[in-house]
Amino acid sequence: MYLSVIFLVLAMVADGILGLLVWMQAPRKKLNIIFGLLTLSFIIWSVTGFYDQTAGGSDPLLPVMAGVPFIAGIFMAYFITLFSLYFPENRPSSAKFQKIIIWA
Repeated sequence: MYLSVIFLVLAMVADGILGLLVWMQAPRKKLNIIFGLLTLSFIIWSVTGFYDQTAGGSDPLLPVMAGVPFIAGIFMAYFITLFSLYFPENRPSSAKFQKIIIWA
């Protein structure tokens, strides 16, 4: 149990540092913001998933926290898609992709 908590904390710290370092390079660039939000969603997903797997059956937060990993997974998929579209350039070049992420 304690070893898994240590690995979880190490992964959270590493993800947080990486996200902050990239975001701090140029805080106003859309690509850096997307990457920072992607790493934040990784952290939320891993913490809530760990809590969901290790919480006891009588924990009062369990019904509330059970759906959070799925919501964080949706955000991870969204930010990965945005990041892959914006990474080679500053804007998606395809008109089809621009219509898909028009609200981003």
